[in-house]
Amino acid sequence: MYFRRNVWEEREAHRAEQHFYDRGGDRAERRRTSTDEVRRLYLADIGAMPPVTRQVWQGPPPPGFHVVQVGEVRRLVSDLVTVDEFRRMFAETGYLERRDDGNDDWERANAGVAADVPAGATWNDAQALCAWKERALKVGVRLLTRAEQRALRPFFSHRYEQMAGGDFYWESFPPRPLEEQETAGGIHRIDVPSAVAWSEPRFLPIGPDQPEFPAESGIATTSRKRWLADFPPRAPWVATLPWAEHSGLRFIDAWDAYEWCQEWGWISGRFWEGVIGVGSWGAYKNVKVGVRLILDVDVP
Repeated sequence: MYFRRNVWEEREAHRAEQHFYDRGGDRAERRRTSTDEVRRLYLADIGAMPPVTRQVWQGPPPPGFHVVQVGEVRRLVSDLVTVDEFRRMFAETGYLERRDDGNDDWERANAGVAADVPAGATWNDAQALCAWKERALKVGVRLLTRAEQRALRPFFSHRYEQMAGGDFYWESFPPRPLEEQETAGGIHRIDVPSAVAWSEPRFLPIGPDQPEFPAESGIATTSRKRWLADFPPRAPWVATLPWAEHSGLRFIDAWDAYEWCQEWGWISGRFWEGVIGVGSWGAYKNVKVGVRLILDVDVP
């Protein structure tokens, strides 16, 4: 794609974009599809790029993986990777000693938690894990793309889908309730589920100068974000996680729980999707990001 001669890049990019919609893509799908993937689809369809060939997986799935229908194909997709599995990778590879100092401290997200709970990790950590798994399984291992994440788990609602790709909605304010309903006993509220038990409160208490919600416009003129004495704080999961099943897999359905996508810096969750720093596990955005793997193989 990047080392061809006599290619008019701008014209090809324009034709690829048009081709994406001509083959049935819509705006929501385009937001979930990288520009590189749009170009690859176009070149493959016009015969200018060889088709992708994958190894066919034979036998039962590896431990922790499940055969899952992802769109029109069957793939082997993992559960959320646990703290124990990351620690085994660290022990076998010495990754922590080579890990760049620019990454958030891994232990802040995972210290003191049970070995079998999902790990919080940076995108860089997730890529190192993929490389380690590739050597063990002898097949390509990667993260799910944004499109694959949405094929498995849709947004909570169209409203949250419309918010995707912008700045993180709850960096300065905690989320609004999912529903407000007036009853005889007053206003009934269903809070957006939370999954992270921070060692320090992330938001200021409600008061005259710190309203409960931003203005009706959704644009906050003040912030309830609290200055932290020790950043990043420790971030274990809450005692009872809000699990939900989608496409036969278990996901944490909370506003502050996300999963890394293969695309550089993208995270995907039930209530938001967008880009954060690849060296962060989410602390500066008030979230914790986990890792789920997919094997680049065909499943009969």
